[in-house]
Amino acid sequence: MAKERAREDFTNVRRFAVILPLVAALLGAAIGAGGAVWGAYISADLQAENVRNDQLLNQREAVYKSFLIKSNDFANASGALSKYQQAGHSAADVEENLKLINDFRNARYDFRGAINDVFVYGTDRSWAAGELLIGTLPDTMGQEAEFGYSPETYNAAYKEFQSVFCSEAQPDRKDCLPGS
Repeated sequence: MAKERAREDFTNVRRFAVILPLVAALLGAAIGAGGAVWGAYISADLQAENVRNDQLLNQREAVYKSFLIKSNDFANASGALSKYQQAGHSAADVEENLKLINDFRNARYDFRGAINDVFVYGTDRSWAAGELLIGTLPDTMGQEAEFGYSPETYNAAYKEFQSVFCSEAQPDRKDCLPGS
């Protein structure tokens, strides 16, 4: 009886010795497959996030660049009207010079759109710098009675916004050079 019992125990141990590696192999394969699936998910998620970040950078670059261009157009149109007034023409005469007033109004309209884009797509820092720049130009929602603006104040605010543009949007170097 003891011999039979020993032989039975030995057979059970052998069966267990065969089953244990199979179970370990299956468990290892399941863990490895789970890790591979998880790794693929993480990789795809990171890749999608990188694409979103690239799209956001490209969007900001376009918005910030447009804002700088449109602010410059509006500043030039404001400066032209200011010079016209300083030359002795009255505000009533400005209405007669349709090209100047239309250029001013078109530039103001375009700049207003660029302001809205910075508000929607920009950061808090870009909005603060944008408000500083906006404050140096004539009111974009007012009447044409007040055309004056200070080019020096505008240029300082322009450079501040350009600094934000260059740090947040990562544009071409040429857009970040002094005087660009």
